[in-house]
Amino acid sequence: TQYPRIVFFSGDSNKSDHASFLQWRNEVQCLIRENHPQAHILQAIRRSLKSAAAEALLNLGPNTTVQQIINKFDVIFGNALSSQALLEDFYKATQQEKESSTAWGCRLESLLNQTRKRACTLRTRMLL
Repeated sequence: TQYPRIVFFSGDSNKSDHASFLQWRNEVQCLIRENHPQAHILQAIRRSLKSAAAEALLNLGPNTTVQQIINKFDVIFGNALSSQALLEDFYKATQQEKESSTAWGCRLESLLNQTRKRACTLRTRMLL
């Protein structure tokens, strides 16, 4: 069986050869949208995790689902800032001295998307 591959994720932002949590999460979400079997996605997740992220998965146990992993990792590795703090970071963002225009644009877009997602999450929780 050919399992899909996901970028390596360790939970350590200092590892340049490992993806950020948002990149890793996006790849998992794409596999879900592409209707890969849950067992294949779980295998890809297990193979992609290193260090602290792999330890976090161990704590979930062998019968965990993809959604349970995403939910747990959102809590552990997701952005803990409030939507207001994220929006403040967006408004304060300036292009760094050696940062390309493209990288700066991507960083701004990421901040805005994080703010939007956090606001949607808070709205959903308030409705429940």
